[in-house]
Amino acid sequence: MDVILVLQGGGSLGAYECGVYQALAPWLRTKDHKLSVVCGTSIGAMNASVIAARHGDPDQGVGALTKLWQSLSAGSVRLFPPLASLDAANAVWTSLLFGNPRMFRPTVPFWTFMPPVAWGPFSAFYDTTPIQDTLETFFSTLGPGHGAPRLMLTAVDLSTERVKVFDSFDTAITPRHVLASCSLPPTFPATELNGTSYWDGGLWSNTPIREALNAIQETPGSPGPEALTECLVFLVELLAPPKSDPGPMRGNWDVWARRDRIIFQDKSGYDTKAAGAFNAHIDFVLQARGLLDSIPESQQPVVKQLADHIDGEIKNLQGKRRFNLKIYRVAREGNAAEDVGREIDFSPERIDRLIQQGKRDAANVIKAIN
Repeated sequence: MDVILVLQGGGSLGAYECGVYQALAPWLRTKDHKLSVVCGTSIGAMNASVIAARHGDPDQGVGALTKLWQSLSAGSVRLFPPLASLDAANAVWTSLLFGNPRMFRPTVPFWTFMPPVAWGPFSAFYDTTPIQDTLETFFSTLGPGHGAPRLMLTAVDLSTERVKVFDSFDTAITPRHVLASCSLPPTFPATELNGTSYWDGGLWSNTPIREALNAIQETPGSPGPEALTECLVFLVELLAPPKSDPGPMRGNWDVWARRDRIIFQDKSGYDTKAAGAFNAHIDFVLQARGLLDSIPESQQPVVKQLADHIDGEIKNLQGKRRFNLKIYRVAREGNAAEDVGREIDFSPERIDRLIQQGKRDAANVIKAIN
């Protein structure tokens, strides 16, 4: 069975996606399922690119993705008293002041201590070329014509202010394309590719399932699930809404954390409902065709008009490359204690916790499928 994997953006929370893939990859291998498409945005684009580039490894890229996150984890500078309750604050301020050597470095030293009125001359505060350098240790180019899994990354084209999908089927995707998908303003600068500047794809949609399906269905002859077949879709949510009222906001950290959850949480509810409607329609048409085939040959002329109508609709669904989607969500559940860390805590301890959480949550989702 074909599988589509969709990875959200969320900074250091992307370590959770590493854990999800650690659980998912061996299950796909055991079930003989095919990872047909992997689509990501922002940090999800980094994860997706490594998965696609190293999927030919014996472990389908699990080791490479784990190695990526081991390299992204960074020790904290002790800026506050050595109390466990302040570990997250140390990690956050380490990232703000000194960056992450494998991802970003400050270009405006100590900008966080400037009053916002002084930010006017700056369009960004960090240099993100370390992201490109890091990814170049894993791959140089993917595509065009890259086989399974087909890699799709999203970014916002600033010339049109619309989403752009970089697709390994027709594009030579490089680490710089991934960087374009990670260019979250105003912290990071826009990334230029062939004369066009791009911002982070999560600004358009942090769960780019619609963009992935459109690319599959609108590109004739491209790899992906065959029409009218069943396809599993795994959506990995890094910034899922809380299951209960998170309560009052205690300060500015809570405000930023709440803002990010609202902006970047999954908004594919309509797409999921639409997929359900198409699934029901596909099932109805195929069942109707099966029932017509069971009618004795002597009575076939009586239902010929109906049979022609059903066959026409099957041809239409095949032409539009519609397939039966079974959508599963692997959603990270945060807690108030982690809000201070948000998406810039790259401490080894937190990266490890996120990986283990993702692996555990994915295993529970897979268990429910089995």
